[in-house]
Amino acid sequence: MDMSLSEQVSAKVVSFLLHQIGVSEFHDWFIPATWDIDSESERFKRFVYRVQLVLAEFSNGHRNEEEVREEILTFLNLQTKTLTVMVTVGTPPSVSAGRPKDSMKETQVGRPSAGTLSATAPV
Repeated sequence: MDMSLSEQVSAKVVSFLLHQIGVSEFHDWFIPATWDIDSESERFKRFVYRVQLVLAEFSNGHRNEEEVREEILTFLNLQTKTLTVMVTVGTPPSVSAGRPKDSMKETQVGRPSAGTLSATAPV
């Protein structure tokens, strides 16, 4: 079964928040994927337009990558009617064996190596 645009956006946003993809890859996917959203809900369109704005601010040098993540997380927290996406993240055994702990990135949404992230996206 194909995922709806809202589900695709939710999955990509979670990947970005978990540092699984960088802001450039997220931007390159998000902008064309959300180009024609006329038939989507108003709530979803507002979210998309806010993300597009913060990505434009990044592209123009007004925000760094972490600020983009923080803004998107803020947008998600401001939603009242939301689709909740729960993702459990684990590191494959081949990666965790020789990886020093200090090379892991600590983020506001948790360590990318283990744990659970609950994020919301507009429906």
